[in-house]
Amino acid sequence: AALASRLGFPHLETDRIRERLLPGSDQKEEHRDLGYRCMHLIAEEILRAGVSVILDATYGREIHRKEIGQIINSAGVMTFLIQCKVSPEVALDRFRRRPAGHPAVDLTEERVVSLVSEFVYSPEGIVIDSSQSIDDCIAEIQRSIPLLAEEGWPRE
Repeated sequence: AALASRLGFPHLETDRIRERLLPGSDQKEEHRDLGYRCMHLIAEEILRAGVSVILDATYGREIHRKEIGQIINSAGVMTFLIQCKVSPEVALDRFRRRPAGHPAVDLTEERVVSLVSEFVYSPEGIVIDSSQSIDDCIAEIQRSIPLLAEEGWPRE
């Protein structure tokens, strides 16, 4: 969310979308799928309008990665996969500091550590250490994707 705010791009987050669609969801698979499909529909419309968008989701399941890939291909837009990585310790700290009522009700400390430790990152994207400052994250992204720096990204 902080990166999207800094860059001024629309920011779509699956947890928020799912919670809005299904208040009190217990995070079962069909609820997660609905959240992704809704996020993808909104993203598709934003992209068709010629606006960049940030999608904030884990994309842990192949079905969701395939769906967004199809949308990107049909929209014919340049895409950058920026994967954020933190240590289990940082993830736990962030989990513990989440405000009450966060929609990811299925998370426990053990599950957070497991998800962070076992997540498989795509070779098609870049992986940044998102425990660093927003300025450092943006600088790392610019170094990794020179085209962004050439275009003056981020736009102030």
